[in-house]
Amino acid sequence: MTRGLSVGLLEQRDLASGTSSRSSKLVHGGLRYLEMFDFALVKEALEERGLLLTQLAPHPVRPVPFLYPLTKAWERPYVGAGVALYDGMAMTGKYDMGVPKHKHIFRKELARIAPDMKTDELHGAIRYYDCRVDDARPGHDDRPHRRQQRCPDRDALQGHRLPARR
Repeated sequence: MTRGLSVGLLEQRDLASGTSSRSSKLVHGGLRYLEMFDFALVKEALEERGLLLTQLAPHPVRPVPFLYPLTKAWERPYVGAGVALYDGMAMTGKYDMGVPKHKHIFRKELARIAPDMKTDELHGAIRYYDCRVDDARPGHDDRPHRRQQRCPDRDALQGHRLPARR
């Protein structure tokens, strides 16, 4: 979106340099906040994840599967209900969910897909999805037509240092 403004950016290093070491690289919907009943925060985070994944930055944001191991029998309905609510909230948001729905994994399948995991004492797992971002260069887009489309009046200089003021 442009508002008729011209923008100039001077960056001493590469655009967005230093972000990778300061980030978890996860773009998540806040699954852990469901247990605290912070539904507004989870809804907002899931909508932001959907927006990033489907419209704003689909090239560096990718779905990633997580396995939640079930150590006790009662965890399957408890965690399963939470993850189902998480998926449901993502599906009813403003944007496409953008990731596969969760899946219950039983011990035999878990041993097959995660052979290094000790499954003897587990009751299986639940696979759910969140996202990660390749944030090595989030401010850089090599596709000139995309740069121009996003901000046609933008000028950026990288690798320049402004002289010190005296």
